[in-house]
Parts: sequence; C-alpha cells; structure tokens
Amino acid sequence: MGQIDDILVAGGIAGLVGASIRLGFSWLTYAAGWQRMTLSHIYSLLFLRTIGPGGLVVGSIAVLGTWTLLGVVLAQLLAWYGFRYWWLKGPGLILATWPLMYIGAQLAYRGPAAVPGAANALTSLSVSLVAGLTMAGLLARWARWPGRAGLGPGPFAPVHSRTLRDGDSPG
Repeated sequence: MGQIDDILVAGGIAGLVGASIRLGFSWLTYAAGWQRMTLSHIYSLLFLRTIGPGGLVVGSIAVLGTWTLLGVVLAQLLAWYGFRYWWLKGPGLILATWPLMYIGAQLAYRGPAAVPGAANALTSLSVSLVAGLTMAGLLARWARWPGRAGLGPGPFAPVHSRTLRDGDSPG
C-alpha cells in the first residue's frame, strides 16, 4: 500500500480500522463472558433505549463514527506534535477519551448504577488501547503530509542528522 497524502482521509481510514479491530475484539470478549456489555450495547441503549438487532447495528455504526473521528484527531495530533513516540500517542489519546466514550455514555443513559463493573471496564479499556495502538501504527506507516516529508516510508526510517563539529553552533 502506498502513502496517503490527505490527513483527514488517513485519519478516517485509521479510525475505521481501529474501530473494526475494537468491535471484533469487543464481541469476542463478550462471547467469552469477559464483558457484560460492549460499547455497541451502550450506544444502542443511549440512542434507542433498547438492545436488539437494530439497536446493535445502530450502536456499532455509532462506534465506527466515534472511532473515525478519533482517527482524524489522532492524525492531527501526530501532524502537530510529530511521529516520534507514536506508539505512546495513540494509546494516550484513548486513555484521555475513553472515560467519556465508555463511562460517560453509560452515565448519560442510566446513571451510576449503569456501570457494569471493573472487569467489564478493564476489558473494554484494554481492547480500546489495542485499537489506539493500531491506529497510531497505521498512521505512522502510511500517512504522508507536508510536515512529515523528511521521515521516509515509516516509523523506523532512519533520521538523518548533521553532526556538530568543533566550533559549530547547534542553531
């Protein structure tokens, strides 16, 4: 796959891939019994006040939309602050926004009694962190915009720096 020149498209694609991974792992942990509710369940309750096949489709679409927006925000952050330590910036954005997405949506629906428990929350957080790391990795590998022109094809490209000689000033 080649480079993606548009920052919004790159962020949107990374967000959709991250959301797909998050939804897949979330449903696997739900099927294994590690979670009582997925983020799709929570969004379904928030928007439609019911959990059913139609509600879960609407909840999953809401998850995809939310994570697409997070992908665009992450792309903007990486463009602003650079791709150094990308593997910390993706999960860092998720750590900053996860309480709003997960706990905030539950509290908006039913209040403090809606939060299903620590095991459910930690499982959801760990799945979200993996998706955030994936988004950052995709952006670090395939995104290319003007502020990134000198970094090469990916996060492990060599950074060429000039060696200071005696008498040279660093500025």
